[in-house]
Parts: sequence; C-alpha cells; structure tokens
Amino acid sequence: MFNIIRVSTEPAIILHLQTICTFGFINKDNIDTKLSETGEIILKIIGGVFNIVFFVFPPTVAITLFLVLLQELHLLKGYLKKLQKLICQDNKPNRFRIFWIEFSKTVSFVKTVNTILSSLIFALTAFWTAGIFYNLSKLLYRQAFSDIFSFISSGYNAVNYTVHFLVFVMLSAEIPNTVSEMKRVVLQGSISQDYLFFEERKSAGISLLVMKLEHFKEQVTVTGLGLFKLERSVIIVCLGAAVSYELLIVQLMERNEK
Repeated sequence: MFNIIRVSTEPAIILHLQTICTFGFINKDNIDTKLSETGEIILKIIGGVFNIVFFVFPPTVAITLFLVLLQELHLLKGYLKKLQKLICQDNKPNRFRIFWIEFSKTVSFVKTVNTILSSLIFALTAFWTAGIFYNLSKLLYRQAFSDIFSFISSGYNAVNYTVHFLVFVMLSAEIPNTVSEMKRVVLQGSISQDYLFFEERKSAGISLLVMKLEHFKEQVTVTGLGLFKLERSVIIVCLGAAVSYELLIVQLMERNEK
C-alpha cells in the first residue's frame, strides 16, 4: 500500500509515466505542458497497469501459491502420520495396499498442480530475486535517492522480497522432505529391520518400496518451469550470487569515485 501511494503521488514517478506515455514529448524540461484528454487517459491506464504488475499481481500470486503449497504439505503430512501408525499395526498387507493406492493418487495430484503452477512459480521467484538485487544496489548507491521516501521504500522492498523468498523456498522444500521422511519411517520400522538383511523376498519388497518413495519425492518437488528445483540449496546459491553482484557494484562505485 505504501508503494502504491508513493507511485501515485511522487512527482518523479508521475513525470516518468508522463514521459513514457507521450514518447518523450513531456519531460523534465517542459513539465508544465498539459496533456490532452486522450493523453491523460493513456497516462492513467499506464499508471494502473504499472501498479497492477508491480504491486498487486505479485502479492496476489504469492498468497495463492502459499495457500496451495500449505495444502499440499498438509496432505502429505497426513499420509506420513498414517504410515507411522500403519507400521505399528497388524494385518499390514491389506491396509498398506489401500494406503499405497490413495497415496499414489495424491502424489499424482500434487505433481499435476505443481506443473500447472510452475510458470507462476518461475515468474514470482524471478521477480523476488530481481527485486532483491535491484533494491540492494540502490541502498548501496545512496545517491540514487531523491528523498527519504525513496530510501525507505527500497529498504522495505529489499526486506519484504527477501523474507517472502526465504519462506517460499523453505515451504517448497518441506514438501519433498516429507516424502523422504516416509522413506526413513519404512527403513527404521521394526519389521524392516527384521527382514531387510535376512529375508531375501521381503527385503526386495522393502527396497522396491523405498525406490518408489524416492521416485515420488522427485514428482512432488516444486520447480520453476522445470529449470530449477526449489530446495534449500537454492538459498545458498542466491546468497552467493547476491554477494558477488553487490561486490561488483561496490567496485564499480569505487572506480567511478576515483
């Protein structure tokens, strides 16, 4: 909301929008020039689109994705609890067969949802990372700010995008980790310990189950257009990229000051 008010009231941004919609006809040298009625309408449309793209669309998509991922995590956590109870019960074969059929359908559903949303995930993570780099660069290069509101806005955006990105990655990484926890439950179960090395047929069945769970883990992993996986290691990669980028900016600033 702060950014929307700032975009709608700050003279520098309004002038920039006027310059865009008039193809440079109105600029800082002839700011007193008045637009026609059509020009004012175009300016309002551009300003509205600007607000939607940068300040309305990203948080709306973020909230939607957070809710979807939380629901997926809740479903998988529920099956993890069922598996933990099932391991301790008698008459496992029939109950486990029903459990496996239901769990397979859930994994297929989660995979389909993640595939549909992968383009939005890619766009949102790209927006957040670009926003983090851009605002951190502005904070380093303080001469870019014309007033205190610009400085506060950039600082707020940098913190806001960073927190959202970290929470989103951690939440996404927890989904495949839940399936990995199922694999540990199977391997650490008392029945598995009894048969894993002494009963060849049952040992083969347990190994096959573990392989299927590993495959399911890959299926429920959240990706951005299949180009990258949202795992915890992504945080380290982005942190390294941010540090390298900001160090480059600092070196360029020092060179310009000489």
